[in-house]
Amino acid sequence: MELSTIQWLILHFTAFMYGFNKTGIVGSAIICTPLMLLYFSPGVTLGIVLPLLVIADIITIYLLRQNAQWKHILKAMPWAILGIVLGWLIARYTVGMGAGGDNALKKIIAATLVFLVLFGYFLRLRPNLVRNAGADGSLATGTAKTWFACGMGTLGGITTMLANNGGPAWVVYLMSLNLGIKEFLGTAAWLFFIQNLTKVPFGFNLGFITMDTLVTNLYLLPTLFVGIAVGGQAIKYLSKRLFDNITQILALAGSLYLLFT
Repeated sequence: MELSTIQWLILHFTAFMYGFNKTGIVGSAIICTPLMLLYFSPGVTLGIVLPLLVIADIITIYLLRQNAQWKHILKAMPWAILGIVLGWLIARYTVGMGAGGDNALKKIIAATLVFLVLFGYFLRLRPNLVRNAGADGSLATGTAKTWFACGMGTLGGITTMLANNGGPAWVVYLMSLNLGIKEFLGTAAWLFFIQNLTKVPFGFNLGFITMDTLVTNLYLLPTLFVGIAVGGQAIKYLSKRLFDNITQILALAGSLYLLFT
């Protein structure tokens, strides 16, 4: 795969941010989506990034394996797999439309992400709308309501299949559950790993993952590992409130940029 200098720079920045995203600020890698789509088609973007994400997920699961909250994972994951299948069908349709299909796909992704971020902010003010009370009667120990887990899981699956960008949907889902930072990251790690692994056969089927993209991945692995290491250190200095605010701001900024470019 012949790439320009600027394309290589974008790829290395993306690899770093996806690593940082796994162990640092979940959702921060959303800024990579508009950058990648400026220089690559959605298909090439998925083909290059997906194998990196699977590797990063495996490392993150090992590091945070004791912090996952499986009741939240199991409630949303079946819907995420449904969303991946729907995203695959949309991708198959738009691939045959050429440049027009790519542009339409970008706008669909951007509009969905903007909705998710704004919806997530609203839910921070009204958590009782989407969360059941726990056994002790507290919302803090409860699980997501079924309709909410269904909606966020499906949207997360669709957006991750189309643009490797299911993060905003999962951020909205997990932030509504009032998890601590480590529980948030540990639960997110398993959600991302399961959905990304599910996407691999679809990526091959669509012709997005090829030998060229896999070879490109090899050059990006060192940068990915640096991002994972930096994110693991950065999270030690972030408060829960700062963590949530940074995640929301980055998600909204990236989504709006993608929508209007």
